[in-house]
Amino acid sequence: MIDHSIKMSRALSTLALGLALGVPQAALAMDFPGPDPGKAVASETAAQYLSLSNNALSASWGIFGGRLVPATLKDKLSGKDLEAAKEAFVLEFHDGTRLKASRMKASGFKVAAVPAQPNAVGEAGRIPGQQVSAVLTSPDGALRVEWKATLRDGSNYFRQEIAIKPLKADADVARLVMVDHWLRGGDAVGQVNGTPVVAGTLFTGFEHPMSVTQVEAGGAPKVVPVPGSDESSLASDQYRAVPEAKVAEQRWGKTHATCWLDLSLPIQKGKTFQASSVVGVVPQGQLRRGFLYYTERERAHAYRTFLHYNSWYDIGYFTPYDEKDCLKVVKAFGEELGQKRGVTMDSFLFDDGWDDTSKGGQWVFHKGFPNGFTAVREAAAKVGAGPGVWLSPWGGYGPPRIARRKSGQAAGYEVVPDPWEANPEYGQLFALSGPKYFESFHKACMEMVTKYGINHFKLDGTGSINAVMPGSRFGSDFEAAISVIQDLRLAKPDLFINLTTGTWPSPFWLPICDSIWRGGEDHSFEGAGSERDRWITYRDADTYERVVTAGPLYPLNSVMLHGILYAKGARGLNTDPAKAFGREVKTYFGSGTQLQEMYISHELLTKEDWDILAEGARWSRANAATLVDSHWIGGNPRKLETYGWASWSREKGIVTLRNPSGEARTFTLDLAKAFELPAGAPDAYTVKAAFKQREVKELEGLRNPYRPATFTLKPFEVLVFEALPASK
Repeated sequence: MIDHSIKMSRALSTLALGLALGVPQAALAMDFPGPDPGKAVASETAAQYLSLSNNALSASWGIFGGRLVPATLKDKLSGKDLEAAKEAFVLEFHDGTRLKASRMKASGFKVAAVPAQPNAVGEAGRIPGQQVSAVLTSPDGALRVEWKATLRDGSNYFRQEIAIKPLKADADVARLVMVDHWLRGGDAVGQVNGTPVVAGTLFTGFEHPMSVTQVEAGGAPKVVPVPGSDESSLASDQYRAVPEAKVAEQRWGKTHATCWLDLSLPIQKGKTFQASSVVGVVPQGQLRRGFLYYTERERAHAYRTFLHYNSWYDIGYFTPYDEKDCLKVVKAFGEELGQKRGVTMDSFLFDDGWDDTSKGGQWVFHKGFPNGFTAVREAAAKVGAGPGVWLSPWGGYGPPRIARRKSGQAAGYEVVPDPWEANPEYGQLFALSGPKYFESFHKACMEMVTKYGINHFKLDGTGSINAVMPGSRFGSDFEAAISVIQDLRLAKPDLFINLTTGTWPSPFWLPICDSIWRGGEDHSFEGAGSERDRWITYRDADTYERVVTAGPLYPLNSVMLHGILYAKGARGLNTDPAKAFGREVKTYFGSGTQLQEMYISHELLTKEDWDILAEGARWSRANAATLVDSHWIGGNPRKLETYGWASWSREKGIVTLRNPSGEARTFTLDLAKAFELPAGAPDAYTVKAAFKQREVKELEGLRNPYRPATFTLKPFEVLVFEALPASK
């Protein structure tokens, strides 16, 4: 259990734990899409300025009359001097008063090296850097803030972190502003909480997924998300959208950008509240990749392909299963993928159906698991994998949820009305922020790790973003969930944590969890063709609208797409008469998502199905260093437009294309545009098929990426290509 905080702790990214704890070596790091940012340098100049710099950017803070004030900011990639932020941070209180960082007394100025922690699971923690810091005290001495700014070697950004500690009494802070910046041409790039601000080659943001972004240009401010939006818009099938109204004409050519977090509870005396922001620069034309470079360095765990089975739709679908069912699954997948085809799985995740719903809120095993997951853990280890588990903070879905809620409520676990469900029988949720339920849920999760070796959590359904439970130390259920995740990562840093229903595409989720939900239904059907083809269209149409459009800077490599589906309980997807399974497999792995779920009933697959599944898994893992860059190309699947994914590294480029239409479609592929080639990229490529597929003469053998190629895709066809630099 940890102190009250909604921090996005970088301790999660920088834990230095030995290999004896099982921390794996990280995947290859992304290349920066521009000149090497180089080593970080820090200095304290004439006792008047603190500065950080490398080959990509520089920033300084003035120390004037014992006050800390942002002074200079330069994009060294473009050679442009930028306007520094107005304030390092601002505290706004419920009584209407404001406390700016520049009005606090500053002392304890330091310049220090940040050592590398070689065994950290996040990339940033393994990289040394430089840091400047100061201690700020409010004029009345009631509040102390520890401020620091850090620039690591090779970074195109610096991060500012603050730790607020009330000294005399609880601090009734209503709002914490971490970005207060006048920018030329600035705008919010996204439509959800935790949206970054971009101005030309500069990006900035409050590193918290619940933060609010506002840009103002002399007229009505544009706020993301829309103030007063119903909280139900954060349900799995919606997001908070920004109005289409054009932002007012910029005043003096600049916009005023602010990013803040509203606090629901006072910061308690003697406790510490932590928050952080980022300022970075990207090469011209490389916004997405330059921001991704930052995201990949700062995320909780480096990108990794995580191939696993999920029991939903198979051995359990709103129904219980037992230890014997689990062991049969492990044996079957171990034989088909491991022994016969040389594919090592990472995990076997057991979804709803393992717990005793008559003891709702406790999350304990039913009698079908006399020894919990002990036997499952041992069986999974024999095939090189570990066990994973589903838990639902708000209690799950359907009849099991009703049973859990009734028994849990009778036992005194806190519940709240479900804002998305009018039926009173079904419309109650466990409140994770409730003191008694939080303690029980936290205990269950920790025991899963310490006793059963769980390596993967699917946390499904979190609850309120802003409702305060009486007596809670958390301002919302999301704060409580973040606290649980922090403790889990401290116990086992290499956990894979999939945070599902209720999330939204803010890149600032990734220092907390490894993936988020795309939104929409688990599975449904849309468009033309067989049910499997229509499922693929539905899946990707949801992704396009709810992720690509709503959160353009959220990486597609970290989206829960709801897996590859071929299972007994999957409506419309328990057969494959159109032989479309191979198309589903290629689009799934071609998307680059690291959360590789298999909702598969093993007895339904033919030898050919297993072969294509294994081929896709092997190919994905072999190409992880390129697929990490996955981004959308083409059009809208809902409109039956040809679409797909592209990714690029200095080793190769990959293109996956799909025609969702029942008619042949012509498509023009501009490789340079699809790959978003940076300056200095190879200018000649050899294009080849990645899987067994028909020959496309217009593409294969193509050398010039700047010469578009036009070709025709057959109805529902999926094509995957690799483009190797011609020198290779």
